[in-house]
Amino acid sequence: VLGRVNRRHGSHVGGESPFCGDCTLNRDIRETINRQTHVRHREGEFLLASGTDDDGERQVWLRYSTAPVILDGEAGALITLEDVTERRRAAERMRLLSRIAESESTVVVVTDQDRRTIWANPAFWKVTGYAQEEIIGRNPGEVLQGDSPELALRARITKALDGGNSFQGEVLNYTRDGTPYWVHTDIQPVLDDSGSATHFVSVQRDVTSAREYRHGL
Repeated sequence: VLGRVNRRHGSHVGGESPFCGDCTLNRDIRETINRQTHVRHREGEFLLASGTDDDGERQVWLRYSTAPVILDGEAGALITLEDVTERRRAAERMRLLSRIAESESTVVVVTDQDRRTIWANPAFWKVTGYAQEEIIGRNPGEVLQGDSPELALRARITKALDGGNSFQGEVLNYTRDGTPYWVHTDIQPVLDDSGSATHFVSVQRDVTSAREYRHGL
């Protein structure tokens, strides 16, 4: 991109897009050059072309700063860019998870790497009837799937989680008083920097009525 000037054409060239002419970054660069002002740590969403026609475009969040500089006697701007897309996405996931955690109908359970429960949201107690002290430190599957669990399904879940992978599927659970109910469960690993699972987050939604409708019960 060195030496290129955005003229609102050739969106596939040099990482430009048709919107760059009026984007916040371009405006801040012009402001920095014309008025010799700094812009510090501003974030914005940008559409980036990959440089070739085949790779298409992608949306990213960039955090940038600009500073005035003199290059060969001509005013210019020094720009620093940081891709914060993943950080923004992680923050959004946390926001959504927080809203789910407050739900009265969606059960959320967090376990350690050995699948021992370390936290569950209030919906867990409401749906299952189990008190907090009855689940903390225990494997939620062993508590909720009763004395005669579907062993093949349990083996599939164990294999997926042992490999640090996710699991999605319908599981038959039982409340504390023995009432059966079906949940669609989505278990996601929380990975450290080396890619190893340190925790698992299980989100469970009651699908008993939906199953009964499908099967004509």
